[in-house]
Amino acid sequence: MKLVLVVIFAVVVQGLRIGNTLDDCKEAALAFQSTCPSAPDTPATWSNTSSLNATALKCPSTSCPGQDHCDLMHALCVTCYEQDSKVYMRLQTTSLPNRCIGGKGSDYRLMDFSIEFNPSVDGAERRIFASQEEYEGQACKVGKAHDSQVEERIVAHKIADMYSQYLEDFVGVAIDGVLIKASTNDQGVDPLFPNGLEQGTVVTGSDVDSCLGSVDYWTNTYSYNALSPCLLSFDSIDTNKTCATVPNCFSDLPKYSAKPYLQSDVQILGIAKDGHLIISNPSLDCMALDQCGGIMSQGSYVYVFNNRFPYTIDCYGPAMPRYYDAGKCSKNTCQQPFNGSIILVAWLAILISSFGYFM
Repeated sequence: MKLVLVVIFAVVVQGLRIGNTLDDCKEAALAFQSTCPSAPDTPATWSNTSSLNATALKCPSTSCPGQDHCDLMHALCVTCYEQDSKVYMRLQTTSLPNRCIGGKGSDYRLMDFSIEFNPSVDGAERRIFASQEEYEGQACKVGKAHDSQVEERIVAHKIADMYSQYLEDFVGVAIDGVLIKASTNDQGVDPLFPNGLEQGTVVTGSDVDSCLGSVDYWTNTYSYNALSPCLLSFDSIDTNKTCATVPNCFSDLPKYSAKPYLQSDVQILGIAKDGHLIISNPSLDCMALDQCGGIMSQGSYVYVFNNRFPYTIDCYGPAMPRYYDAGKCSKNTCQQPFNGSIILVAWLAILISSFGYFM
């Protein structure tokens, strides 16, 4: 078991090398599906729609009140710049993907902000949870995406209309421009596998579509709570449908979610609002991640988008190795028990990777 864990950590380290120079940021920005022709060098101008090169989508199967179709607008521009010896990634998005969505239609949101790219965690204090109860207090918390220390470092260029609280409501942005929300809803449970409720029960007033996105009942904004199978490609998925009408989506959602990534290399799938990248690695057991959902990769800290709760980010890391699960609010967690000797090996693997021994 010890050997297996060390090998798992080595795979992540060898699979993706991430630096924090301006060139590193631009290389990462190219993984995002920007519509603007100026990416990753020059940001778009909101008043000049041609600089955004927005895509207008007419979706006949998407439900919009009083209309026989929905008009959706996808625009995304991800660029990088350097200021005061720090590298920043700037994200301009409408939080809508380049495809139709299933079920309820969504408004678009003009989000434009910068975050320091891949900040160093050298010397950072790891978050420690002293008990199962303390961890569940974080994992099952309503509004756990909010962190004032993280948000005060965000440079907000344009947060349109009354929804400036979006900076508090989301944990990151996916490569298709869709906001990634916290893995718990306004009832403090996993909306896909709510503990104590029937799987697939709508607990937010929103339907989950075939790409595992949903439209928030209160803000009418499309976002992801879990790993979407549509981030790299959606050619084989009918994106006009809800998950309930797609074979194997509800019946085996973890497998359905991870299937497109099983044969692919490690991929960038997004960025968290603390500036650390979100990657894919379905071969990595979620128990190899730390308690926040991240891992060290050749000296850089990254989060791993996976098919088990909390899916992306439980807290802003780095943190202690994973020992507790969140069975209180989800029926789709990493499995217990997890013994102390494995914890020790996980710590050693993190220490080794931090010093670059697998480079």
